[in-house]
Amino acid sequence: MLLTIFVAAMAVMLISLIGVILTQKAAGNFLEKNISKLISFAAGVFLVTALVLAQEVYHLIDSSLLSVGLIIVGYGLAWTMHILIPESHHHHIVCEQCGALEDIENCNQVSLQKEILKHSKSFKVINSHSLEFFGICKNCGK
Repeated sequence: MLLTIFVAAMAVMLISLIGVILTQKAAGNFLEKNISKLISFAAGVFLVTALVLAQEVYHLIDSSLLSVGLIIVGYGLAWTMHILIPESHHHHIVCEQCGALEDIENCNQVSLQKEILKHSKSFKVINSHSLEFFGICKNCGK
């Protein structure tokens, strides 16, 4: 029974990963523009699902100690995935005087990369990028 639960969980994770990869290719621009909303929604779904699964594990397994141990292991795996998965794509505006930092969420990465590659003489593919803007914040500009 424990092996069945483990295999089912691994299958769900693998299918989810495949779904993420295929969705990123198909809907990259939409995802970039709405990533913070989608992440918030997904986090809520994950928390509700995790609570229900923890309750099921606790009720299905005869040993309370084993069920609590499995729940802790599951939490540890989720925490590890949180560490390994990068944050949402964003850039920064940095104040040159005080160092204040502000996130910029809406980067039109797909069309920007296409435009850059269209004019590039030497590059065929862009794998990633980093972009920061520098200026004076409202507090320092008074």
